Amino acid sequence: PSASPPRGEQLIVSAPVIVLKLEGGVGHQTVPLLIIESSFTSQVHNWSSDMYIESNLAVEIAYSNEKQGVWEPIIEPVMDTSKSIPHKWGLSVEVEKNQEDLQEDEDGGLLPPPKMTINVVATEPLQLLMTKTCLDVLGQLGQAFNEAYQLREFEGTLGQKIIPFVFKNRLGKDLVLKKDASFEPAPEFDRVDLNHFHSGNDAYMVVKSKRHLVAQESLIRSTQLQDEKRISFQLTDNSVKHEVSIKQARKRMFTLEKYQIVVNAEAFIGQKVVSFISLLQVKNHLSVPVEIKYNSDRTSLSVGEVSSNLTFPIPLDAVYSSTGELFFQPKTQDASYDVSKEGVSWKTLEETNKTKQITCEASRKDNPAYYFNVLPEFEKIYRENTEDRIDQMITLHLHPTVILHNLLPFSLQATLEVCPILLH
Repeated sequence: PSASPPRGEQLIVSAPVIVLKLEGGVGHQTVPLLIIESSFTSQVHNWSSDMYIESNLAVEIAYSNEKQGVWEPIIEPVMDTSKSIPHKWGLSVEVEKNQEDLQEDEDGGLLPPPKMTINVVATEPLQLLMTKTCLDVLGQLGQAFNEAYQLREFEGTLGQKIIPFVFKNRLGKDLVLKKDASFEPAPEFDRVDLNHFHSGNDAYMVVKSKRHLVAQESLIRSTQLQDEKRISFQLTDNSVKHEVSIKQARKRMFTLEKYQIVVNAEAFIGQKVVSFISLLQVKNHLSVPVEIKYNSDRTSLSVGEVSSNLTFPIPLDAVYSSTGELFFQPKTQDASYDVSKEGVSWKTLEETNKTKQITCEASRKDNPAYYFNVLPEFEKIYRENTEDRIDQMITLHLHPTVILHNLLPFSLQATLEVCPILLH
């Protein structure tokens, strides 16, 4: 009997969606840092005889920009000009087994052909985008691998959950806060009445379950196309209402009749904190707490106490007093000091202002006074929902008048008028 003709051999391998996400540990939680999305198809023909392979790889790499709340590309996607739709950058590979017939070269000699021919083709240029934020994320990823390699213990409490959104009212006045439908209260915390959002309170929110991605939908672009999370707010005794997007980590200033309110959205690892504050805050660089006061109808009222190395937002009533002047009183354990006679008024400050020295007399006349410096810092922030950074908020930095640094390899003793101190 005659031999049957050889059958064609074919192997098809297809992976329409491959997602590799790298996360970094924060305590016992992890947050996304880097994501790789790709697809792969390959066909192998006639591997027993004249083998032919064709493969296609499409890839897209992005990093997590937490301040913007999106994945941003490291390998730029390719834009399809006909459909205006971005798609992954592609690479194709062809491997072909050549016939063994001898080939004639230029000099008339016979040469054996190459066993195989391999063609690697990319129809679009490979565009890499590196930003400072991307380098920071790669640094975090390297640190996470380093800690895992050194078996370093994570900081934090086992099982501690990171709440995605925290809203803080630090205005000294109650707010009415309206959130969009994507937010719901975190079950781990007491429910807060947002219609009477009291000053000093915090509201913890989680995001409702997101829709499932459809087949072959890009996880990277799903964050870029998602709806912006928006909230609206107003003072309980004020009819002016403002709406603000909190997708991006920015400071925005809103005007409500006689007040100006700053909405400060900060992005931390795995969490976004939205604070409602005034345009004025105090940062304490001293080694002791400082009580802050202001005058209202010839009465000295306490605003609060700012601890060492912390920042304290000034309530609206103190900011918009008749003079806008703040007074300071250090709180030490070994001595008692009076409130400073001279204050600092934010209304008269200018960017050219230099350091101002504050004196707080000791309650006991035989003790020396307490001196420190106040240095104003002006920061340009966004006006309401525009892209214009034309408004200003002010931070008053409280610094010691003198700082001694001992860079010698041995301790020194410095003698003051009152008592000696040891410098290590």
